[in-house]
Amino acid sequence: MDNVKRIEELLNMYLKQNKDIRDKYQNNLVYLQLYEELFSYLELSYVEIKENSLLISILFNTIYGNNIYGDRFYSLLLKAMVSKEGRIELKHFINMIKKDYDNLMMENDGLVQQIERNKNVVSSANRVKLCFKYGNIISGDLPDVSNVKRIISLFQLSGVISNKEELLLTYLLISTYYCTPEDHGLSGLRQTHTVRYTDHIRYTYSGLQQMLHSLSNELPLS
Repeated sequence: MDNVKRIEELLNMYLKQNKDIRDKYQNNLVYLQLYEELFSYLELSYVEIKENSLLISILFNTIYGNNIYGDRFYSLLLKAMVSKEGRIELKHFINMIKKDYDNLMMENDGLVQQIERNKNVVSSANRVKLCFKYGNIISGDLPDVSNVKRIISLFQLSGVISNKEELLLTYLLISTYYCTPEDHGLSGLRQTHTVRYTDHIRYTYSGLQQMLHSLSNELPLS
């Protein structure tokens, strides 16, 4: 596979993973709202709960994807209406449902943190895809190269690509798209690059260049 297309493939995989996270977050919000509506009924008196048993059953079935919880709740409700033991059992059951709600809330809090933590890397991935599409040099004014290097490293750590492929793709990213296309070398670094990014690229470029000859025998350069 062409190495540029391989990087694009990794970027698309990363963007898909983050889309899945956002979709999961939105899906969880729907279920949290269903839980909250359910709890509004469970706070009613036993008689009122019984009167709304159909709606409560629908909510249980929608949240849990089966009728087990709804049937169990209705059974405990009838028992609670006639005995103290039944009221204790029903309370324990409701507490279990509330625990499920709390766990889902905690999961969504974690998803929010992931979305926030990844948003700059996601933006970099989208910008670099556009650079590949139109043959543009990646701007040194934004941390796009380091963010894409991070994506490549993540897939190496997860076993999607090998260590050698990671090094080669990183070399391609830096030498071809971070420098001018005329010489693919350090003299092509744009004047707008900050000193920090220029030094970082020089250091990385130097190390990768030493490995290029051994890697080129195992993987194509383009």
